[in-house]
Amino acid sequence: MADWENIETILDKALTLPEGERKDYINNKCCGDSKLKGEVTQLLDSITASEGWLENPKVYKQGLYQGVSNDIEGINTADSLIDQVVGNYTIKEKLGQGGMGTVYRAERSDGTFEHQVAIKVIRSEQATDANIRRFKRERNILAGLNHPGIARLFDGGITDQGIPYLIMEYIDGIAIDEYCRTNKLSIDERINLFKKVLDAVMYAHESLVVHRDLKPDNIFVTADGQVKILDFGISSLLETHGNTDSSQLITGGRLLTLRYAAPEQVKEQPITTATDLYALGTVFYELLCGSHPLEMKEKSFYESEQLILSQNPPAPSANMSSEQQSFQRIIRGDLDAVALKALRKEPEQRYRTANHFLHDLAGYQQGLPVSARPYSLKYRSRKFLVRHKYAIGIAAGFLALIIALSTIYTLRITEERNNARLETQNAIQIKNLLNGILQQTNPFVQTNRNLSLVEILDNGSEEIRNSLENQPHVKAELLGIIGDNYVKLGEFVKGEKLLDEAIDLHKPSNLNSVERTYINNLSRLGLVYLRTGRDKKAETTYLKALETSRNTFGPKSHLAADTYLSLGLVYRDMGQYLKSREYYNTALTLADSSQKQIIAHSIGNLADAYRDQGMFEEAINLHKRSLKLNYQILDSPHPTLASAYNSLAFTYQQSGQYQKADSLHQIALSMRRTLFPPDHHHIASSLVRLGLLKIKQLLPRKAEKYLTEGYDILSSKLPENHWQVIGARGGLAVSRAMQGKFEANLPVVEEAYQKYMEKFGPDDWRTREAAGALASLYRIWGKTEKANYYSHRQ
Repeated sequence: MADWENIETILDKALTLPEGERKDYINNKCCGDSKLKGEVTQLLDSITASEGWLENPKVYKQGLYQGVSNDIEGINTADSLIDQVVGNYTIKEKLGQGGMGTVYRAERSDGTFEHQVAIKVIRSEQATDANIRRFKRERNILAGLNHPGIARLFDGGITDQGIPYLIMEYIDGIAIDEYCRTNKLSIDERINLFKKVLDAVMYAHESLVVHRDLKPDNIFVTADGQVKILDFGISSLLETHGNTDSSQLITGGRLLTLRYAAPEQVKEQPITTATDLYALGTVFYELLCGSHPLEMKEKSFYESEQLILSQNPPAPSANMSSEQQSFQRIIRGDLDAVALKALRKEPEQRYRTANHFLHDLAGYQQGLPVSARPYSLKYRSRKFLVRHKYAIGIAAGFLALIIALSTIYTLRITEERNNARLETQNAIQIKNLLNGILQQTNPFVQTNRNLSLVEILDNGSEEIRNSLENQPHVKAELLGIIGDNYVKLGEFVKGEKLLDEAIDLHKPSNLNSVERTYINNLSRLGLVYLRTGRDKKAETTYLKALETSRNTFGPKSHLAADTYLSLGLVYRDMGQYLKSREYYNTALTLADSSQKQIIAHSIGNLADAYRDQGMFEEAINLHKRSLKLNYQILDSPHPTLASAYNSLAFTYQQSGQYQKADSLHQIALSMRRTLFPPDHHHIASSLVRLGLLKIKQLLPRKAEKYLTEGYDILSSKLPENHWQVIGARGGLAVSRAMQGKFEANLPVVEEAYQKYMEKFGPDDWRTREAAGALASLYRIWGKTEKANYYSHRQ
């Protein structure tokens, strides 16, 4: 046992001496007792490195003595488990020690087979109820993670002394920074290694797990180059299941490694996936240049915190270690920007997801522009020219030029072709080129993609109207593509007009590709009707597309899968959930293996249908399947990924898991704000759902803020009687009534209820929720009779 009376006596005197005299005094008083000297020195360093002891030395000292005494007692007994049996394993050696746990290497002892594992136990003096609960949570989190880049959990239990333990995969490797130095990896090899880390973290984040302590010592690399992330001991699920009190969110506290801690951890704010991305940014920075982003050497804890909060790091290329000077030219530019974006002080300014980080690194390796740098014309042009030195003349910045080239190309092919099929095949090639430009793959499109794209669409549609008079099928295809892009931008009126023109140009033909153009344009027009609340017209249009598809390609062709999927959406909007499920399942049955996007959409929409019927567990499982499949086939950020997050969030919201819903809604909203113009209807959808969530969390002021912004967008884009507009207007009235403004707002909620009744009937979730809100608000207002009336209609 430590002699705390003697330790405290020596320390009290040492703290009164000038700093230069303390070392000699401690040496004299400890009389060669290295253990005593180590304990005194450790405590002295801890005290003088912090400002807290200057404010209230006595209180600070007592707390520190107790805390460090526990640590030292644990160290003194750390080796006591050597040769003891835990489960079926015998502990052989201590591997390391953290804030509350010790990790050992152990070997299987029952003779059935040879196997090495790592065993982590809580030191006896740290086995408080709170720490045991935290330790058990770690076990539950790890049990749900199964990825080759994450150390596996094999088993867990309680020792005879009542101490929890975990039996984990033993990783025979070294820290990632040491691995890079030892093997003298090139920058490209370091990036490839780090991409494996991002892939593992992305998997964990998709499983709603945040690590919270990513650092080189927790990222091992084996001899064969396999990355393994260790120690989820202070990781936390994004939210606690069913917890609706935002004050109970687990924050950073002091469970962190300061060198890799994000500003929000220092400020003890809620931890998100952005916190892990900051830590990964620090690791990546060090792998690039061999130096830490911030100069923390010989800084106190407080001084280091202030650096994290206020000082922006230099670019890695300006902070090179002597060993890695040769990498400076390679790092300068894109890799500088990537590393610094991950280290932004504001979480929302960093990479949105690990996949987004991964996508930038992959783009860098392929010579593509990275999102971390401003998409200036000069920058994107230079990247394009490097990749395509032999095709400079082909790169064009305006759609008018592309249309002109397409027209000339088509006319030339027309003169040479011998049959209509060749004409159609080449028209499809033109369509693919044009569609790529419209989807913003051209490096010369201006930074403000939405404004520039609308202008290009306006010019392009006029060019097409005035050309291709002798090629109506090609013209119909190009008008349909532009109309579809208008719809994606929320320009429904312009899109509908072009799609009507394209359909009018269609002339029946025996050529399958021409029929496919007609079907595509019908489906695009059906989407316009669906988005703008004209469900019957949408149903009629999609059924016509389905009939044409079945007549042309056969009733069981996989080409009809997309139309079945769209009809399922129509029937869901009509409140016909069983019928929508039937059509989603048909789409899944018909889709072939190459139609992964349709499969992912069908699964996600099937989840929506289950949710709307109150079958939340089935819905959540399907949403997660859809999200996982979308991540396999799409780059982030992507509109489809944002929609998948939005749908999963709303399902958690409807099932009462408000904290999980909040986090996922924020991810969807951030992604959509990145992808779309500020007044896009998808952004409005996220805002409205967040507002409705804040109502359920009894936060009416926050709800009003989200709902006001969402309603303003929706009411400018959609008809007044669209159910989404009704919902936003009714939700806004609820938020205001919750603040005591009953008389002006309850009639608006009643109007929403009546419209839901007329459109969806009494059993629809929208109708029931409106009734529930009315019952609660009238009861608060003291109108018992009305409260009872609506209570019976929930």
